[in-house]
Amino acid sequence: MIFVFLLIFILSKYGILLYDIYSLLMTLMSNDVRLPYERKEAYIMEDSKIDILAEYEGSKELVDLLKEECNEALIGVLGLNLLEAQEKERQRIAADLHDSTVQNLTSLFHKAELCFKLIDIDSVRAKLELSSMSNTIKLIIDEMRDVIFNLKPMSLSDLGLILTMEQYVDQLKRDFDIQVKFIHNKEIENIVPVVSTTLFRIIKEACSNVIKHARASLLEINIEYSLDSILVSISDNGVGFNIEEYKTNNKIQMSNFGLSIMQERAALLSGTLKIESTKGKGTKVMVTVPATICKGDTNE
Repeated sequence: MIFVFLLIFILSKYGILLYDIYSLLMTLMSNDVRLPYERKEAYIMEDSKIDILAEYEGSKELVDLLKEECNEALIGVLGLNLLEAQEKERQRIAADLHDSTVQNLTSLFHKAELCFKLIDIDSVRAKLELSSMSNTIKLIIDEMRDVIFNLKPMSLSDLGLILTMEQYVDQLKRDFDIQVKFIHNKEIENIVPVVSTTLFRIIKEACSNVIKHARASLLEINIEYSLDSILVSISDNGVGFNIEEYKTNNKIQMSNFGLSIMQERAALLSGTLKIESTKGKGTKVMVTVPATICKGDTNE
């Protein structure tokens, strides 16, 4: 009889704590729990589940241990994804510089050597080459400005995503023979700067793919803000491609390098990226990310 009363006393005093610990361990061991920034949609155990344990006397060590394990796992996954994203970004910048700036500088070097040989022989042709060199230098300056803008779009901090996009759309209309439609609702204020910057880079990457590969006459960009998320879509009426081939063929994935970069960027914001495309009917890229609000002064 004493043991029965003792058991009832223990269960009444510590039963809820034991149940919470059991639920917490089951949550941690569940296959449905993944860390954020993983490539698949994921979430981490809510702090409230840990905070419940902190209300009970003697549970501090368990709470600290669980938090430490969660943090270590989170840091490991986050660190790996960040390294992969940084490496791919470096490769993209290197490819852009090699395809444009380096080739133009090489051409400039050869033209300079030619001018040295022509200066005393054919001054007229030498002047023409110098004029061509001047145009090449201007082109290189514009290309380097684009590289710097891609690394740090300064206007985002001052104007916000919508106004920056309007400037970018105007630039696309000036530089390329394509009709561009930009549709948006009111921008949410105080969005974390890295969210706007990352979305802008995803949009630019998608637009660049359209310009380079789609052979489209119409490009439509849509940005829709809601209370808890931001939805971005970029669609075109170009040639499109086979989605199943893209998913299964590694060579095609490498040749469409910009798509994997966009997927990584969306994943780093705990967002999703979907691609719909049919050959001959165009492509649509859809990105959804949380609308994270600044809680204080946040510098990008």
